[in-house]
Amino acid sequence: MARAELIAGRSAQKEYERRAAIERSGHRRGLVASLVLAGAAGAVGYAMTALVVGSQPGMPRPLVFVAAAVVALATWRRARGRPDLRSWAWARGAAGERLTADALDALGPRGFVLLHDRRFPGRRSNIDHVVIGPPGVYVVETKHLSGVVRVGRRLRRDGRRLDDAVDQAWDEATSVERVLNLSVPAVPLLCIQGAEIRRRWWRMPLVDGVWIGDGRGLVKYLRRQHTVLSDLEIDRLAELADRVLVPRAG
Repeated sequence: MARAELIAGRSAQKEYERRAAIERSGHRRGLVASLVLAGAAGAVGYAMTALVVGSQPGMPRPLVFVAAAVVALATWRRARGRPDLRSWAWARGAAGERLTADALDALGPRGFVLLHDRRFPGRRSNIDHVVIGPPGVYVVETKHLSGVVRVGRRLRRDGRRLDDAVDQAWDEATSVERVLNLSVPAVPLLCIQGAEIRRRWWRMPLVDGVWIGDGRGLVKYLRRQHTVLSDLEIDRLAELADRVLVPRAG
């Protein structure tokens, strides 16, 4: 089978395109409705302001029209906001997966098999990358973040804990191990793209047993691991994984 696949991030890219289309469509369809809503709000604002002005002698009459216009404009702007399906987050995720795949390509000539964007049977969630090579089986979860990510007793980005990312890496690795009935453990790895990664010089890049680093560090880490699988075992596991873990997007 081929030693690498160029489909990393495809499912995330398709989800981005789907959500972005809905956002654009919702924005266009809402034009007439937003104008009607703004007109109604302006009328209500006009009536309420007229009552107040009428009960307060000396208040300028143009205030009624100004207040109605302000209410109508504010309502129109709010109604015209695009439906937020966070399509940008999916586009960023797809880009991050492609960056990780590009980094992992360097392992191909060293006997590694790379499977990208796969899914478990009966599950909608995907596995970003499965790496099968001389050191064993590794499941890589990619996160495309910004800011500063700190590796300590807990994984944090700008002070906020990222426990979900660590748990996700473990869940995917244990699921791959179970589905493929591996005799060796599937090792969870978390690749951080985009953000600056910081840790104390004496601290290992591990949080709850999950290795954490960037694309370059990921490749270095895998190259340094000891050999546990023969070429025959690698090919057998790769063919099994290719058959059981189907591509997430066609």
